[in-house]
Amino acid sequence: MANINLQINRGRLLSELETIGNFIVYNDVNINRYNINGFLNFNASSLKLFGMAIDPNILLKYRPDIFNDFKKRQIREIDNFYEFLINNRELLLELFKNAEDFFVNDISFQQFPYYDCFKNYNEQSFKDLVLNFYSQYSDKYYNIVKKYFDENRIQTGYDTKDLAAMYIHSKLTSSGYIFLKDTKADSRTAASLVHELGHAISAETFVFPQQKNLGIFEDPYSEIPSTCFESLFTQQLIDKKIDYTGGLVLMNQLYTQIYNSSIVNSSLLTMSEYAYDEDGKLYYSIVDDNDEIIGIDNYPIRDSLIYGLGHIVAIYFDKLDKKDRIQFLKAYNDIITSRKEYSFEELIKRLGISPNDFVELKYIKENIKDNDIKLRKRFNYHS
Repeated sequence: MANINLQINRGRLLSELETIGNFIVYNDVNINRYNINGFLNFNASSLKLFGMAIDPNILLKYRPDIFNDFKKRQIREIDNFYEFLINNRELLLELFKNAEDFFVNDISFQQFPYYDCFKNYNEQSFKDLVLNFYSQYSDKYYNIVKKYFDENRIQTGYDTKDLAAMYIHSKLTSSGYIFLKDTKADSRTAASLVHELGHAISAETFVFPQQKNLGIFEDPYSEIPSTCFESLFTQQLIDKKIDYTGGLVLMNQLYTQIYNSSIVNSSLLTMSEYAYDEDGKLYYSIVDDNDEIIGIDNYPIRDSLIYGLGHIVAIYFDKLDKKDRIQFLKAYNDIITSRKEYSFEELIKRLGISPNDFVELKYIKENIKDNDIKLRKRFNYHS
């Protein structure tokens, strides 16, 4: 089985980390939580990879104002995310309840974790597979992806804990890095890389040029740029027969995330309670079966929602791409560059579908059924 060995450029990461640290310490400007998280992520990665890092106590010594403000900003981000849930609760609840009913009652959805069936590539073919995929969409996207390869901004074999991969970036250096847990040069690792490169494209076309201060927690659309390209890539593995069986299994994994998300979200959104306190501040709580409020640190709906929503939107992007690629690119760029200004219903309409059809999972059900039928036939599976 072929492996891929990609390593981050040590000198570049350390130099960028020093630039970020110096900027934060020596510039008497407002440094937001977004910048601090970038520093902490770069710092932790440098320590893990190279055993070198900046002592975070330096920030406490020179910029105590940053950390005094950090918790306030974190709470504000959580408030903003809760506000999104509250303003769109009925729409979201209907969406995920319909999804849960479809998966459980209509098709008796089955997960196919056949992870030994993915096609393997040599290192150059692996890179070409990813580059050729992005080259179909725009020179700009292709050049961003190529930069990550050419400048050694990708690391394989990195312990990303529960994640298959992760992306970190900093607005202060307009740069980022990708870490992949796997070293297998197969379709599954390629799909993970395509997903993280979607985040890189979002950062380099939206966050860096516009210097957006989009909070880490508050953006409900944060997984749309990445799940979109992951879904498109996986569908092309099937349609172009690059890795037909592996593509079907990967698509089944994406649908499994929607399935799991629908169960979690429909349950938690049903249990949710919200109100305004005596100061007029919005608060949102989830209560368990014993009427105990589940605290913020144990609040599971955020990750479940952003991935579920991301994968559902990705299917509509795939449909739009097959119909009219120019229109797809327009809608995609419109959404990732302006998503902070869009309401949920406005975002849905830019996919070329009505909110009612969206929550009814129009088009999505047939995609999931089709993939399920092909997988059952491929593995001779009968429930």
